[in-house]
Amino acid sequence: MIEGAVKFYLGFLFPYGEYYVTGPSTSPENRFCGEDGKPHSVGMASTMDISILKELFGYYLKICNILGIEGETVDVKRVLSKLPPFKTGSFGQIREWLLDYPETEIHHRHVSHLYGLYPGNLITEKNPELLEACRVALERRGDEGTGWCMAWKACLWARLRDGEHALGLLKNQLRYTREENISCVGGGIYPNMLCAHPPFQIDGNFGFAAAVAEMLIQSRKGYILLLPALPDEWKDGNVRGMKVQGDITVDFEWREGRIHKVRLCSSREQKVTLECNGISKTVFLRPDGTEDMIFD
Repeated sequence: MIEGAVKFYLGFLFPYGEYYVTGPSTSPENRFCGEDGKPHSVGMASTMDISILKELFGYYLKICNILGIEGETVDVKRVLSKLPPFKTGSFGQIREWLLDYPETEIHHRHVSHLYGLYPGNLITEKNPELLEACRVALERRGDEGTGWCMAWKACLWARLRDGEHALGLLKNQLRYTREENISCVGGGIYPNMLCAHPPFQIDGNFGFAAAVAEMLIQSRKGYILLLPALPDEWKDGNVRGMKVQGDITVDFEWREGRIHKVRLCSSREQKVTLECNGISKTVFLRPDGTEDMIFD
């Protein structure tokens, strides 16, 4: 399936200046103001398009390496190196389109151009200037929106390690409502706990859980970060059975905002870096074994 998608996009992308771009391309569901002063939806190489393609091509190269096959790797490497980089706009925000078009709706509920921050892993603490550009983009968008939108923004603020902002969005998402008219800004939750975006959108419910998890633990291959975005109201707590990348199960407990106990259980032998309480610790995990740690 992945190789089929790769072959399609190798044929779909076309050269434009020094880059390979997608076209037609949109940034769902926002519009921009064109050079003619009118609103437009379709352009070239939206940031979301390029972010997804960078992930797709990157995954494909890793898979081919694991399987020991050449496949389309030569063309993928060539095209991947010429996909547009992330760029900042005139307000210091991550651009939503290839060119620095102004959006027609600053507070639009979609934040598609921030896919590279979350759910993607293209923008990390290794790119502080891009993290700041993501923060500016989020601030410009504002906190209003429907339930799924507020959940996504909470996940994004968690990636930016701002637990207070993330918690504020989750509280807004839990606003009680019986409103049944279609609304793109109301948000809230119905009496049956379903996300209020008539008739309802399960994205908001799943996204809420994802945001809570992202506030408590973040991971990538070989790296686990505990309590990256803990709000003050959650100063004490515990988590059991949390899964992180590498098929590792994590239990942990914290007091006064600091990790007290951690248990790691891995399905295979591997080395990970655990970061918590401002320190980093290298841990060697055994298959189906556990590693218990106490932090005083």
